[in-house]
Amino acid sequence: MIKHAIVAALSAISLGATSGVWAAEAVSDTPALGTTPSGEGNVGRASANTDDKIGAGAGAGATAGTVDAQMIKRGEYLSRAGDCIACHTAGGGKPFAGGLGIASPLGTIYSTNITPDKDTGIGNYTLEDFDRALRQGKARDGHSLYPAMPYTAYANVTPDDINALYTYFMHGVEPVNQANKDTDIVWPLSMRWPLGIWRWMFAPDPVAASAAAGNAPATSSTPPTATAGASTPGAPATGTAATRAPTAAEMPDAPSDHDALLRGKYLVEGLGHCSSCHTPRGFALQEKAISDADGSAFLSGAVIDNWLAKNLRGDMVGGLGTWTKEDIATFLKSGRNSHAAAFGGMAEVVQDSTQYLTDADLNAIAVYLKSLPPVDPKATTPLAANPATAQALRTGTDKGDGAMAFLNNCAACHRSTGQGYAETFPQLALSSTVNTADPTSLIHIVLKGAQMPGTASAPTEYAMPGFDWRLTDKEVADVVSFVRTSWGNNAAAVSASDVAKVRKDVGAAPQPQR
Repeated sequence: MIKHAIVAALSAISLGATSGVWAAEAVSDTPALGTTPSGEGNVGRASANTDDKIGAGAGAGATAGTVDAQMIKRGEYLSRAGDCIACHTAGGGKPFAGGLGIASPLGTIYSTNITPDKDTGIGNYTLEDFDRALRQGKARDGHSLYPAMPYTAYANVTPDDINALYTYFMHGVEPVNQANKDTDIVWPLSMRWPLGIWRWMFAPDPVAASAAAGNAPATSSTPPTATAGASTPGAPATGTAATRAPTAAEMPDAPSDHDALLRGKYLVEGLGHCSSCHTPRGFALQEKAISDADGSAFLSGAVIDNWLAKNLRGDMVGGLGTWTKEDIATFLKSGRNSHAAAFGGMAEVVQDSTQYLTDADLNAIAVYLKSLPPVDPKATTPLAANPATAQALRTGTDKGDGAMAFLNNCAACHRSTGQGYAETFPQLALSSTVNTADPTSLIHIVLKGAQMPGTASAPTEYAMPGFDWRLTDKEVADVVSFVRTSWGNNAAAVSASDVAKVRKDVGAAPQPQR
């Protein structure tokens, strides 16, 4: 009770008595998906820099072989699992040089330079400094970091993996001399000392090596790397490392379901920091749960950046209850499957992070997510398909406003059956995105459109145009409500006022005048 009283008193001063999240909207210009050829984006440029540094002797001032190239590549893999590049690279900027604006309820926070530059980056950080920042939320000079940095999740990362990340950022990343930007948060909200109390309240203690060793087996922490003179994964590296996917022969034996479950838990709750977006926030903007042990709020879905980060639990209608493990792994690898396509912030996660994970790690994540029980343990019945809507559309017997809006704007891609085209135009019938209680994402997509990420396994970036310029709030409400109640879908209708709110929040074009 004392803790809650302290935080309640401080929240109005330093955390803001407003709704929202820390890891919120990127406000600086970011390149649109599809504008950068595969392999030439931020991840590709960072990887090229790393290969150059390994080939030159693993870092400025180091002789060849001083730093284990395998350790650098392992750290690179872990940085992708953590999607570090997404927040620490501004649009048009150099990899990891910071400067990306992140909107919070208090004002704009700018990501910091985490390249090994000694003047403006983290080049003077010791391993202990680096560990303290990632897992405890404390900068080198002792000030508390804003929880836009997901250190509540990174507290679950093992010291061994922290060491690999440190090796990568110190010896595999190109230093960039770029000063950090101050936040736009005004005094007194900019005072940092209350964040120490926030950490005391909500941040878990970092795991010890022995406590999480089973969660992060060394054989699956990173894909093996082909190296001249070293053919055994994990052997000391000499020469130049080649960046390629591991072959089947190089992959470790498939782990047991129990091992996969532990590995998936480690990735989801740790480096993947899935809870940062997919778990609702409390009164002090803390995640309501940071693991499944904290209750069913964990990964139950939350609105972020005016998108609904979906329920990842076992709910049949709005969660992953009807998805198989293979469906989840395919989605994370390619950004699409037979159920859905990645959009919004998740498209960037797939493009910059999950597509680079090994099949073993993708399977482990899927095993863990499929282990999570539904939020509503009584909702165990999936939706059943109903062909009546498709028949009415084909015969022209449904002339309602929603049906006509669908035929005129949507049916060419999503078809009168609502089935779409597999992995090209997502299905609407029985879709968890369509049937979720919160229609924010569906309204957002209709207004502003969306685009699939381009990945190595599915390079075509199919896109849906926005209809904000074409459809009024009522017309959007009509078509969204039609979709949410057709083909067996069973979700609540949407009102014009619901659409008007989302239109304003996402900066869509004004509705047309009829």
